[in-house]
Amino acid sequence: MVYFHPMNAKRAQIVKYYQHMQVDTASRPKQIVMLHDRLYVLIRDAIFLKAEERRDRLDKAQNIIAQLQTALKIESEDEVANSLFLLYDYVYVQLETDDDMKYRDAIRVVQVVRDTFAELFNQK
Repeated sequence: MVYFHPMNAKRAQIVKYYQHMQVDTASRPKQIVMLHDRLYVLIRDAIFLKAEERRDRLDKAQNIIAQLQTALKIESEDEVANSLFLLYDYVYVQLETDDDMKYRDAIRVVQVVRDTFAELFNQK
């Protein structure tokens, strides 16, 4: 956890601290929605960046996808978890390419999943 004294902290440090607090104090459903929001933003922003900066954003997005996949409780009869795992895997693979159209396709998938979770958890 990051501690700071408000009088000595820079604006960026304060923003980062409160962002961490927002995540740390959020409920699990809210954290899931927040992860999908961040995933969406990273992919969307990557489309408009140069190759070096793009890869950094896409790597961060793929890390989030890996976290989401790890959080799933995969059981042989759980069709929802298995389907989500495959959707996340599809998005992950789309981000491995250097193709804006595949990134846009990944964004659409993430948006649908994000909106579904937001509606399910009434977090929108």
